[in-house]
This record gives sequence, structure tokens and C-alpha cells, in this order.
Amino acid sequence: MPWGSEQIEAYRAKHPNGTMARIALELMLNIAARRHDACVIGGQHLRDGRLTWRPHKTSRTTGRVLTIRVLPELQSALDAMPPSDALTFVLNDYGRPFASAAAFGNKFADCVKRQV
Repeated sequence: MPWGSEQIEAYRAKHPNGTMARIALELMLNIAARRHDACVIGGQHLRDGRLTWRPHKTSRTTGRVLTIRVLPELQSALDAMPPSDALTFVLNDYGRPFASAAAFGNKFADCVKRQV
């Protein structure tokens, strides 16, 4: 089901900046990242206020690279994240990147269920 502004604001209220749940939402919402992309994007993709990456979906076809400006909501979430040497912004409960997009999707679904 597509989320409306009420659902987005309820999620943001439950998951403040500085949490994995929040950075995951802001990545997917602000750059339209699919779950596979959201769990592999990190600081190495960020330069001059823009995220540049090759979406997983296009890696087998056109190989197209996307460059998207970081919006204020995403920048605020990034600024609030604790320092990390990880190559991804979204980390699991052990401070490591997710093993798969499915594992990330399951964790995000848990975060969504906790807000209701």
C-alpha cells in the first residue's frame, strides 16, 4: 500500500533521526531507492550534496548511473547518524551491512509494524 503523508509522519515520529529505521526511510523516500540499493548506498556514493550510484535493477541491462541531489530530510538523517567506518549508511543491529536486500526488507517491515 502506498504511504500518504500521515503514515510517513507517524513513522518519522516513531523512528527519530540517528536510527537505522529513519535513514532507511529517508533513503527510500528521498532518492526512490529500492531495498537492494538502500542497503548498499554509503558514503562513497556521496559527493558535493549528491548521491551517485548504479541501481541494481539497471546493472543487468543499461548499466545506467543515477545522480540525485540529497534533499534536506535525507541530509538531516545522514547528519544525525553516529560515525561509522561501514561502507553503507543502513546497518543491521550488529553495526554491519545487511547480508541481503531480503534481510534489510524484513528488518524494515519490522520497523513499520512497530509504529502501528
